[in-house]
Amino acid sequence: MGKRITKKNKKNRNLSMIAAVSVLIIIAIVLIVLVAKIISAKRENNRDKTETVVEETKNSTIGETEEKTEEKTEGVTGQDSASSSGETENWSGNGGAAANPIQNSGSLGNLTGGSESSGQSVSGSVSFPCQLDSGLTVTKIAGYDGVFIEDGSDTDISGVAAMAVTNNGSSNVEYAEITAVQGDRSLLFKVSALPAGATVVAMEANKASFEEGDYSSITAEVAGLDKFELSEDQIRIKDNGDNTLTVTNISGQDIPCVRLFYKYCMEDDIYVGGIAYMAKLTDLQPDQSKTVSPSHFVSGSSEVLMVRTYDSAE
Repeated sequence: MGKRITKKNKKNRNLSMIAAVSVLIIIAIVLIVLVAKIISAKRENNRDKTETVVEETKNSTIGETEEKTEEKTEGVTGQDSASSSGETENWSGNGGAAANPIQNSGSLGNLTGGSESSGQSVSGSVSFPCQLDSGLTVTKIAGYDGVFIEDGSDTDISGVAAMAVTNNGSSNVEYAEITAVQGDRSLLFKVSALPAGATVVAMEANKASFEEGDYSSITAEVAGLDKFELSEDQIRIKDNGDNTLTVTNISGQDIPCVRLFYKYCMEDDIYVGGIAYMAKLTDLQPDQSKTVSPSHFVSGSSEVLMVRTYDSAE
């Protein structure tokens, strides 16, 4: 009887040990799973931190780059209220990838092809071409489809009002704001760096749409300039044919700052975009050449109209 009890006890102890081992195995498995999850979570957390650091570094770098290459707005007249869009220099030896925004703008032909009507203001209604006292002649206002040039954004637009205006005066136009009143709305067109005898197609500054109808008035505020400064005794400019310009200091003295003002040219004396873009170079030593790749300059389709040097890099 005692032996049977002993064997049974041994059997019970064995079962208990098996159960305990099983429990330990289950606990071990649970612990392994938990540890694996913890490790995975830590790795994910570290990866998130790494990605955050990388993203912050990336954003910081982009921010610094944008600060360095931020498109600066500078008026041809030097006034904030009389401004044209432009960009700081983008130093590059292989040229930019500037697209030609006027290449496929079929609506430009409608704006530069002349007008059947003639005259000026008749009974409070404007007919075209409309001659203004400033020497400017507005030949037409029509809809424009293509790239919006006036703010440098190059966004695609359709049906935006555009004005074809010719400088028939004896002086160059440094800056002009032309207002056309149609019903209860006023359209604003800004023009800078327009040579005497030249025509420009300017888009409405606020992207207002073109609407059929009469205009009650067209007025202009114009700042003229007898001659566009090219600084030919100080600066030599070469179009490299790859959307880059090489600027050489031939003055024999340090030039702290050079600004180049340029416009898109559709054909001889016909420009597209009221604004003049601006490219800036700094710290040009005597006989030194620098190559600049302005973001809107297109070799063969852009023309440098003014070159100015400054005593300060600001």
